[in-house]
Amino acid sequence: HVYLFFPKANDVLEQVEGYFAELSAHSDNLKVEVADRLLRPGLAKEYQVRQDGTVVVAREAKKERWRIGTKLTSARRDLAKLDGELHKRLSKVAAPQRFAYLVTGHGEVNNPDRSEDSLAKSRDKGIRKVLEWQGYSVKTLGLAQGLGSKVPDDAGVVLVLGPQDPLLPEEQESLAAYVE
Repeated sequence: HVYLFFPKANDVLEQVEGYFAELSAHSDNLKVEVADRLLRPGLAKEYQVRQDGTVVVAREAKKERWRIGTKLTSARRDLAKLDGELHKRLSKVAAPQRFAYLVTGHGEVNNPDRSEDSLAKSRDKGIRKVLEWQGYSVKTLGLAQGLGSKVPDDAGVVLVLGPQDPLLPEEQESLAAYVE
């Protein structure tokens, strides 16, 4: 269910409503509703909407919201990213929670502590963003998190990205068992 919290006569609402009308025309599962937060305070409170120009994607108890705004001039950038933003939010509420584990402790490229270099920090951030965009919650996996004994059962994917130091035999065994 998508709620568009906008006042009735609004230029940004026209753009957003047109986009969602096109989507809902191709899906029986997508319900779109325009709601004025001042006229429906209970609904606004339920979805924690405090400002006009907010979009809420909800499924059962899960909900995601983001603000686009109500002024066309300032909302243009967010309107251009509407499709990507919806995909990111929809994947969070529609799909079961998936976990990606990034192995650390061996000088991997995703380890921001690998160097003081800002490139390493931005690389880690970029890897995490891509995984999150794909619907994963990202966690770290090293000896302290149990890699020496077993890869967690909830692991959807485990990434070992360019380790500079060798993995311990116990870590290798855990990863091999995970792959099997």
